[in-house]
Amino acid sequence: MIKCDLTFPLKFAINQDDKTPLVRNKSAILKTINEQFERVFDDKVRIAEDRAVVIHDDPPERKEIRGKNKYSSGCHKIRLRIESPFNITLLWGINSKATTLRSQSYSSKSAYLWCNNNCTYSNGSSQSNTSNPRIGMNKNDIVTLIFDCNNREISTINKRTNTKHELTVNIGNCPFP
Repeated sequence: MIKCDLTFPLKFAINQDDKTPLVRNKSAILKTINEQFERVFDDKVRIAEDRAVVIHDDPPERKEIRGKNKYSSGCHKIRLRIESPFNITLLWGINSKATTLRSQSYSSKSAYLWCNNNCTYSNGSSQSNTSNPRIGMNKNDIVTLIFDCNNREISTINKRTNTKHELTVNIGNCPFP
């Protein structure tokens, strides 16, 4: 289960780690407290509980989930919590509202993301994180996303490891909102 406090349009993709065998009856749940989910990539992901919860019953397939609110100034925070016991690759960050939802929109020039396999995505490509600490998210981790529209930056903080990572956003590719 994945829970989330969203305050900015969020791009979230999920896929199965090829080295881990599939486990029956697994699902991912993304929950928000001060945001509503507005769009999902396809009907394999459903929005529930007054648009505050997203349930993804087939995590091996990548799905994008976006929030309703759009922000162009100020600083906004989102909290994510992983509660499911499956090994999946998670991507979290932002994508332009103008970018069409699709299964692999993480590779678009407008996506700015972190991945729990220790890499980032920006300007249409991925880069390995070569510095410490490692980018990651495990079961029961709480990760806060911070969107600083005024300074054109996004950052993520893992509460368990107390690690912070930052990305500078090219607003030509991914304007706020």
